[in-house]
This record gives sequence, C-alpha cells and structure tokens, in this order.
Amino acid sequence: MNNAVLKAVCANNDGIIIDLYQISIILRNSIISSEYVPPISLDNSIVLTSQGEEWVGKIREGISNITIQEIKLAMLINFHNKEFLIDISKTDFEKVFEIISQEIISGMIRFPWIYERLLYDKFFELFPHKPDSFTFEETQQILTDTPVGVFQRGQIVIGPYGILRSKQKRNLPIKYSAPMWHCSDITCSTIHWVHFKSQYAYSAISKASSLISKNLELPDNIINLIKEYHAESDYFDHIQLDNLHYLLINEFSESELRSLLGKLIEKHSKDIRSLMPKSLAKGSSSQIVDKLNLAQIFQLILLMDNISIANAVEELIDEEIIIIPSTEIRVSRFNYKKLKGYFKNICECSQFGIRSISSKKDLSVIRLKILIKELYPDLNELWRISLIDGKDIEEKLNNYLLTEDPIKIVKETIFTSPNNIRRTEEFFKYGNFNLPRNVEEEEKLIKKVLWKLGFNINLFPIYNSLFWSRYEKLLTSIRKYRSYTEHDREEIRSNAVNFFVSLEEILDLTLTFSTWMLLSDHTKTKLRFDLNKSRQFMSDNLSSLRDTGKGFVMYDKDGKNTLYPLIEGFDILAERCEEYLLKKEGFIRNKDELPDYSDATNVMLFPFRHYNYVLDIQEPDLEKILNLLTETTAVLTQMKVCDVRNRIEHKRMDFPLQEDIENACKAIDSVITKLEMAGLCPLISLYSGSSLDQFGRGYNILKNYREEETRIFNSQFDPCKLPSSRVPQIVVHSVRLTGSSENIRFAYEETSENTKKWTNYPKRLPT
Repeated sequence: MNNAVLKAVCANNDGIIIDLYQISIILRNSIISSEYVPPISLDNSIVLTSQGEEWVGKIREGISNITIQEIKLAMLINFHNKEFLIDISKTDFEKVFEIISQEIISGMIRFPWIYERLLYDKFFELFPHKPDSFTFEETQQILTDTPVGVFQRGQIVIGPYGILRSKQKRNLPIKYSAPMWHCSDITCSTIHWVHFKSQYAYSAISKASSLISKNLELPDNIINLIKEYHAESDYFDHIQLDNLHYLLINEFSESELRSLLGKLIEKHSKDIRSLMPKSLAKGSSSQIVDKLNLAQIFQLILLMDNISIANAVEELIDEEIIIIPSTEIRVSRFNYKKLKGYFKNICECSQFGIRSISSKKDLSVIRLKILIKELYPDLNELWRISLIDGKDIEEKLNNYLLTEDPIKIVKETIFTSPNNIRRTEEFFKYGNFNLPRNVEEEEKLIKKVLWKLGFNINLFPIYNSLFWSRYEKLLTSIRKYRSYTEHDREEIRSNAVNFFVSLEEILDLTLTFSTWMLLSDHTKTKLRFDLNKSRQFMSDNLSSLRDTGKGFVMYDKDGKNTLYPLIEGFDILAERCEEYLLKKEGFIRNKDELPDYSDATNVMLFPFRHYNYVLDIQEPDLEKILNLLTETTAVLTQMKVCDVRNRIEHKRMDFPLQEDIENACKAIDSVITKLEMAGLCPLISLYSGSSLDQFGRGYNILKNYREEETRIFNSQFDPCKLPSSRVPQIVVHSVRLTGSSENIRFAYEETSENTKKWTNYPKRLPT
C-alpha cells in the first residue's frame, strides 16, 4: 500500500491501523479452545485484498478443513504481509469489532479475571496441589463462573462489555497468570503466580496465523505510526498516574468502586455515557451502577481519564463516602507489569487522597522546591528565605528546605494567598483542593499538600489523646470549688459523661489488645492487630468465666461493654493465662509447623514455639504483666470507680465529694499510665526517621503521639514478619522476644472496606 493511501487510512477518526494492531495483540493473547470457530458473520464483514485472496489458497493447502472465517480471523491477527491482507477501505471494521466484542461477552474468546482475590480464594478451594501452571482443563475450571478479565491496550478496553473505547490511552497488558497461592511456610510472604493455558496454539487460527507471520513485514511508516502512538510522552512526569487502575481494583471494595463510577457519571455524564454501551447509558447514575458487578464497574471506570478518576476519588473521601482511617495507606499489593516512566511511579491513597510517588528515590523535597520556584519566579520575594544562611538565594532556599519544618515551609510559601493554593492544585494536576474556611481545614490542607509531595505525614487514632484531654477537663471542673451547687454538679456531670465514655473505650481497647496479644497464635494473626476484629476473640476467650452471683460476666463482640465487666476483665485474663501455663506442654507447636530455619541456624530466630503467645513470653516479663493485669482490676475496684461514675452520672442525692472523685481519677491515671508504659494499652507508633553510621550500623525511629521514641534495629526475628518500620504499629515495651532485648511489635490496622476485603489473607496451602 502506498504512503498516500496509508495516510488517508490513518486520517480516519478511529485510527484504524492502530485499532487493528491493538486488536491483533488482544486476540493473540486470548484464551480459546482448539475447537473454536469464529461466527460466519466475520467472513461477511471482512473484505480481503488481492494478496489476501492469494493467501487463502496457500493456507488451505497447508491446513485441511479450515473455514474461511478462521482464515480471516488469522488475517485480522496478522493484517499485513508485505501488503495489506485486509482491504482497509471496504471492510466494515465497526461490524468486525462488534462481532469480536460479542464473542468476548459470550465467553467464546476469553480473558482471565486476575485482580483482587477472587481467583486466589477459588484456587484455595479447588486445588490442593501447588502448580506453577494450569492445564487447559484446569484453566477452564478455575475461570468458570468468574468475570471476563478487564484489560486495555491504547484506548481499547476489553471486558464484560466486550470492546469499549476509553478517553485515555493506557497499557493494562493481558496477563496469562494471576497471584494464586501462599505456601505452607508460615514465615513466607511470597505470593506464587500460576500461568493459564490456552489452546490457541493448537487451533487452526493459530496455524494459519503462523504461516502468515513467517513472512510478516510491517512497513516502516506503520511501525513508526505504532511507535508514535505508544510513545511515553509522560516518561519524565514525576506525578503521572500510570498504575492508578491497579490501586483501585485491588485496594478498593466493590461498594467503593460503585460509588466512584456513580460520581464519574454525575460529574462527566455526557462524556462517559457516550462511551458506554448504548443499552446501558440511560437512567440516573444510581440506576446504572446498582445493577453492575465488579468487572463491569471496573471496565466502565476505565472509560474515563486518570485525572477525572483521581478527582472523583478525592471528592468521595472528602464527602466521607469512601472512609480511609487515619493510619491506612492503600497501595496495590500486586504489580502486573513493569512500572512506567523514568521515576517508576506508584500510586497510593490515604485520607488525604491520591498521590504518585517514585519507587526509585524520595522526591518530596525536590518537588517542594520546584513548586516554590513556580510560585515565586523571583525567589527574592520570599523574605523569609533571605534570613537563612547561604551564599546566594539558591543556597538559602536549599538550606531552608532542609532545616525548617515542612509544615512551616508550606504555610510561609504556599498558604499566603488563595491564588497560590489554586496554582498548587494546578501543579499536582489532580486533587480536591477546597479553600480552607477555618484553622482546622487549613491544617488539613497543608498536610494534604505535603502528602501529595511525598512527605511522611503521621496521623494517630484519637483514643488516647481524647481520653487524657477529657481527664484534664474533668479534673479542672471538680477542683473549681470545695462544695458543689447544682450548677457545679451539672458542669461536672457533663465532663464526667464524656470522660467515662473515653475510659470505657480505653479499657475496651486495652483488654481486647491484651487478650489478643497474650492468647493468640501469632503465626495465624500475621502479627496484625485490628481492634474491631479482635473483640470477637476477646469475647470468646473471656465470657462466662466469672460468676458474680447475679450472672456471668459477658463481653460484647461489637464493643458495647460497660465499665464493670471491663474492670473485671483484666483479672479474668490473668486467671486465663495462669490456666494455660498449667497446661503449657499441651500447647507446643508441632515440628512440621515450624519454619525450616527454626532449628537450623541461630542467625534467624523463631519466637512462637507454642500456639498461645503467653507461653512464649520470658518469665520475668510475664510475671510483671500478670501482676499489672491483676492490679488494674484491684485498684479500680478498691477506689470504687464504678460507684463514683454511677453517683455522678445519675441524679442521685449522694453526689460524690471532691475527694471521692479525685481518688477515683488518681487511680484511673495511675492504672492507665502503667498500662500505656507497658504497651498493654496500645499507643500507635509511626515511622519518624532513621540513622546510619559509617560502619552500616543503623536503626529506624518510631514515635507515638506523645513524641516518645522507639528505635528499631536489624533483627534476628525478621523472618517471622515483625512489621516493617514504615507500618503503623504497637510496641509492647513490657514484652521481650525470647532470648533478646527486642520488644514484640504488632502492625496496627483500622477496620475499613479495604481491610475487610483482605480478611483471612494470606491463606496457607498444606505441605
């Protein structure tokens, strides 16, 4: 085909050459049976060139009983052989793609659903063995009753709606494998991928395609056209969102993605409806999304561009429709292709929204510098920088960025005018940046800017800080006067109600964590503590063990536990631990359940030799813990904390004296302080820096909300999956791992749609 004709073809709005190339790759990577025969309508829709007609005879000579539609599908896969085999001007490509689309929808041409955990869970049920690849029959078995896989090449998105066209080019390559299983080694976190099997290679279509491809010769102008189309114009973009789709499908729940699609339809109704199947595009956003499954939702989300998607996610977070807890950072746990661009960016999401950070290097300070220089082409306008040491304005800026608190820097350089905030929003290209209306909103937006730049922003759960704040308010109110009028009592009662709510929350948190920590098998918990999930464990292990004469002490799995059973619970837990200690020998872990290294080397140590962790705690530490648990119940009971609470909260004649309330508060202060110091009342610690000397000796620094520091060194216990220093965690300062001075640590998870989605993961296949 001459260049003039080729240029005319390429001028087509649909970019038919590009579409042909994309479809050829898609079809070549499909899962089909060796018996698959395309519909006759494909023959009627594809018109061959004279060279194509010549190849029909050559193919029939080499392959007996091949149908014309099989030959034409092979030519669609290999559309050029020195000359075009398909007549570009006469072929009805809209009809051709519609036919292929219907074959995808019907499942005759198949693509595997490889995302989230659907196949992982199904594999665990169906396959007791641990293959690296499936047979075709096994492939069919595991893909039965699963969605059509969603993939994208260029602007063509394939999925349960067949072939659709997106506003944005992407590369979600078709994968012939998926993350399927974890081995029986309880210390191994490697996910094993299993390959699918297609019979495409054995089909008449493949054989015909092979005959053609031996002489396949794409001319330079077509090669250049394809290269130009796929060229990464954003190769050096340090904020690009290339793997946003993997973050969404793996780390957002179906209900969250349903809300996201609904938001996209509301905000971009004309655009997205024009790209949807016509039969689906009518009706309100809720009428459309409510009837869709996960794969359908995902394919339709991909019709929109990444910036629109990221903006919609952030609006949903700000509207608290998508709720991400303070310590949660979502990042796709699976990568299906090499990271794109020079900086190898990955997408993350927190309650501050979406950000893209480099996996190669920390760009946070560099990005902040670039942003400041964009806002202030003349750096001399920043009078604050002129006060910093340095030879010239550039050196002053560098020193300023490396020495001042980043929050202060953003306040002094960005939050100086609404215009600067708007220009900062333009710098990031995506994100929901509403102008702050008060100090609280300003502080949150500053942290959001820093988060997007790549800075580590530590947010803590409010349990502990709120408890101590309410404690101080109560103390202040009871110390105002020696005797109380009814007005004074109302003020005290108001503060006391809030305080005792917080006390119940803190005691519930402490009792739940302590029970979970002491009595669990941590090879199964994966050293991850979630308060809401662990309450069930606490309820199962402590309920019905103490008879008060009026009934047994019971614990609610949903956290609706009142003060008396919570106080009693610490003594009950101590007694429960003593019972396990009396039967210690019966809880030793079987040898075949120990990791291979456990008795082979002392370089790596395994601390969980029993099924209940209380039995692996060193004796001096355990003695202190049990004493503290018993003391907690004794002190709070002796100081009549329940009685004082009841006399304050209910309008009784015997309202407690100041001395009674102070004594109860002192007892509570003493007990909670000791529990916090021991780590039984968990204080969440977050990464706060690191140190490394010339000999390579170093440590990571963790800090809690009080700025109290814990240093984490290289550990002999790393193989048992102690949490990474970058993970929110609980350090139990009163418990040392066996034979060391290192404290046991647990990752801290707050319940969210994402943690619910990944409950009971990983699963372990038997040996």
